[in-house]
Amino acid sequence: QVSKDWSMAVKLINDICIFSDVPIPTKCVARPSFDGSFDRKLSFAARRLKHLTSIDVRLRGMFSRFLDYSTTARISMRDLLSSNSRHIRNFTFLAMGNDVSAIMLPLSFSTKLETLKLEGCGFWRPRNLKRILENKQVLKVLRLWFMEFEMYDHDQSGALDLALNFSSEIHDLYLQISALHNLQELDLDNQYHTDFSTEHLPRMFTGLSLLRKIRIKKLTDESILAISTHCPHLEELSLKCCSGNDISLTCVLELLRKCPIVSLSIPGVKGTCSGDMHITDLCMASKTLVDLEVSSDLWNRDNDPQVNFFELPMAKRLCAERQMFMEEAAFKASGGRVKLTFLA
Repeated sequence: QVSKDWSMAVKLINDICIFSDVPIPTKCVARPSFDGSFDRKLSFAARRLKHLTSIDVRLRGMFSRFLDYSTTARISMRDLLSSNSRHIRNFTFLAMGNDVSAIMLPLSFSTKLETLKLEGCGFWRPRNLKRILENKQVLKVLRLWFMEFEMYDHDQSGALDLALNFSSEIHDLYLQISALHNLQELDLDNQYHTDFSTEHLPRMFTGLSLLRKIRIKKLTDESILAISTHCPHLEELSLKCCSGNDISLTCVLELLRKCPIVSLSIPGVKGTCSGDMHITDLCMASKTLVDLEVSSDLWNRDNDPQVNFFELPMAKRLCAERQMFMEEAAFKASGGRVKLTFLA
């Protein structure tokens, strides 16, 4: 029970952050025990808070899979979203979960949503996530990170029908993302199930003409060219997890020529000749580039002298010299505009 004045004050709350970071016990347990206080807090929020515009849920440590263990918490979380679905503008959910499809379903009615960040949670199948992204015409920021689809993970039989259905649903999901025409920032973890996702990626960028920032885990040359064509305002591109076998420098240079890129991270891209020549080409291809992140792979090593374990100091010295050459090339080609960073 709460007083009338306190109840009125609660109604004026617009933002809420549900945060818990309890360290995981050193002794492994199949099912952690909770005292119920978090259940009660979440239940109270679901009953009392009806005009929220921003909900931020971050469950870490021992609580990272809390919603998997507590049915009451799952119901309360769904009720909290249901009560505020038509008011929510910003929603962040960072927690591990086997399948949060039912919990997140009320977000399908959140037409005012501007920021949606989902990290660590799972959906049974791609179409469950697609439904949430429908009717999001004002969405500007979308983050889908460390996500898996249980439909595919739980059936390893390799059945052709399953593969075809999954591929079709991934295709439909990317088409739905393409319909988010006001999207400006996209963080997409498509590392899992890439056999199905990369072939559909180029189509996804055709409707995202306002994108300014992309962070993605898996991309191909075809997708890079699609971004170059359909995302003329792109300022930041991070490809930290992409393999050099998937992306060529030729397509990266085309992107730099067509888009006003300010920050570019391509540590997985491999070079075909000396790294200082590649750095020169990258810096000269863009007049807006300021931050460039690469790795030692940008310097082709086919003609390297053979260096064994006992000559490790020589290998380190060689790597340091090449980095120095690339830094000098960046300075000369850009007039000191580009800051070059190396990732291991």
